[in-house]
Amino acid sequence: MPSRSHKTISVSSSGQNQLIDITSEVADFVSKSGVTSGVCHVYVPHTTAAVTINENADPDVVTDIIKGLNHIVPSNLGYDHSEGNSPAHIKSSIIGATESVFVEGGRLVLGTWQGIYFCEFDGPRSRKAHLKIVEAKERSGYMIQHQIELRVRYQETDQMGVVYYSNYLVWFETARTELFRAKGLVYKQLEDEDKIFLPVVEAYCRYRSPVRYDDLVKVIVKLTDMGKSRLTFEYEVKVGEKLTTSGETKHVFIDEKGKAVTIPEKVRKAFL
Repeated sequence: MPSRSHKTISVSSSGQNQLIDITSEVADFVSKSGVTSGVCHVYVPHTTAAVTINENADPDVVTDIIKGLNHIVPSNLGYDHSEGNSPAHIKSSIIGATESVFVEGGRLVLGTWQGIYFCEFDGPRSRKAHLKIVEAKERSGYMIQHQIELRVRYQETDQMGVVYYSNYLVWFETARTELFRAKGLVYKQLEDEDKIFLPVVEAYCRYRSPVRYDDLVKVIVKLTDMGKSRLTFEYEVKVGEKLTTSGETKHVFIDEKGKAVTIPEKVRKAFL
């Protein structure tokens, strides 16, 4: 079975010096990996090629980069290398063989105008680039995790036969509540006995592929950050091993008057 964390892509150049935009292939690999937070590495295993990140909006930028490199590394310096491609080796060393891009929310964290380019300096050729994604296991000192299973009910689907978007937030709440219960904490007791509440102050959900009626889904919740009064949870919804949905919620502990309060010690201890 192919690895979802590593992929080799093929790149074909049509000119001696050429910058080829591979952003879409890298983004597709990241999307299919199922990783929501981490780093994607791009490595070029060639000594006369490279990889770089630069503007992909105006094609003149790519042309100017090639012009600039040709000016810095002229072809008529009387090089000793018998193959006659020393300028390509030098350009490869200048640009470099690797690039790393942050991944958040299952997507590449690139600027508005940024693209990832395979740099050919000795073409035309058939080349390769290796992609490797490394998941961030922890974003803070906490990574408490719990999982529940649910069978999709007919009433949870819409006219198109897929789960209605707001139901995912209900599933997130269910998984979060069971995480608390697994740690010996009960929402209702916190409200009734301790007079504290945990409202959602931020919510995010990304829909990758549809979930349908009668699917058996796994909802995974992770406590990823615990501050003075705030908790952050991340979620993954899977059918089998396929990641269909990811999300995040942030919560603040408040008292009966709606004022933020410090996380109760019994809650903090339960999650340490």
